[in-house]
Amino acid sequence: MSLRLRSILAAAISTMIAVVVLGSAVDVLVARHLRHGLDKTLRTRAVEVAQLAASAPALVTQPGALDAPVGSTQAMIEVVDRRDRIVSRSLSLGGRVLPREIALEAIASGRGRYRTIDFDGDRVRVYSAPLADVGGGGAVLVAASTADVADTIRTLRGLTVLAALLAAGTGNASVALLIRGALRPLVRLDRAAAEIG
Repeated sequence: MSLRLRSILAAAISTMIAVVVLGSAVDVLVARHLRHGLDKTLRTRAVEVAQLAASAPALVTQPGALDAPVGSTQAMIEVVDRRDRIVSRSLSLGGRVLPREIALEAIASGRGRYRTIDFDGDRVRVYSAPLADVGGGGAVLVAASTADVADTIRTLRGLTVLAALLAAGTGNASVALLIRGALRPLVRLDRAAAEIG
C-alpha cells in the first residue's frame, strides 16, 4: 500500500472517529435535555392540576378541564382519590386507564415520582404526584408519549453518521490533494531517475 493511500485512509478514519465521538457527545446531551424538558413539562402540568384540585375541586371533574398539550402530543392526565377511585381523566386517555400502582405509590409516599412505562403499545413517561388533603387527597398522574423524543434522537444519530461520512470524504479529498502536491517533486525526481537509469 502506497504512502499516499495510507495517508488518505488514516485521515478518513481519524476524521470519522472524531465526528462520531463529537456526535455521540452531542447525542447524549440533546437526549438528556429533551428528557429533562419532558419531565419538567409533566411536573408543571401536575402542579397545575394539583392547584386546581385544591382551589376548585369541582372544576377538576368538568369535561376537558384536564386536557392540555405536552409538546406536539396531548397529555394523558388522571386524578384519583386516596381510595384509588378515578375522580377525573383527560379525554386523551380515551377508554384507557393509567396503571393503578403508580398512583398508589404517590399517595403512600407523599412524593412525586417519574417513571417510564409501556402503555398501550407506546413508551410513556409518567409523573405521579400526591394531592393535598385540602382537595381531598389522592394523586394526579400526568403522562406523555416519548415518541417525539425518540424520533428526535434517532434523527440526530442519522445526521451524525451522515456528517461523519461527509467529513471523511472531504478529509480524503483534501489529504489526496495535499499529498499529491507535496509528492509532486518526488514523482519528478523518480521519473528523472528512471530516464537516467
